[in-house]
Amino acid sequence: MSYEPVIGLEIHVQLATRTKMFCACDLAFGDEPNTHTCPVCLAHPGALPVTNGQALCSTSALSGGTYAINGKYSGDSTYGSGVAGPITQVITGGSVAAGLTIDSSSYTASVGQGVTFTVVVTGPAPASGTVRFTDGGNSIPNCESVGVSNGSATCTTSSLSAGTHAIRGYYSGDGSNSAGVAGPITETIR
Repeated sequence: MSYEPVIGLEIHVQLATRTKMFCACDLAFGDEPNTHTCPVCLAHPGALPVTNGQALCSTSALSGGTYAINGKYSGDSTYGSGVAGPITQVITGGSVAAGLTIDSSSYTASVGQGVTFTVVVTGPAPASGTVRFTDGGNSIPNCESVGVSNGSATCTTSSLSAGTHAIRGYYSGDGSNSAGVAGPITETIR
């Protein structure tokens, strides 16, 4: 006999709505516990939850920048799925997402031939930090932590084997520019 462990999580959140999410009971933060209840809240047999028509999401994980926010509704037996938005949300302060590009000195090279990869970082302020160059997820030797200078970082290697390689540059970010990934680009070694 084998058992499959199933772990459940119970997560409590404070909604910024006037009513609870799955019933019409008032939601007043700070009131006495269990004073705003109904058969749905108390999970009485036969009491079925109905959404109040609102869903809110809040996060503090966005860094400075501009974001297109969409709300996606999966639908139910009464209403079909749908998308609300996008709305534009501008977060001020903090770092701003950097623009990252990666390029190769030669997209096709011979085994043993040197190839130079360059990541260019554009942002609201001159970039500093480092770039880690990878080949298929593995760091390229001697290119694990290349300093950004004048908005770019370069990696020269002749150690790539024959075949195709997915090359990326992972930018560390700095006080004004957020971290990010450039690429992948495909390098072919013959």
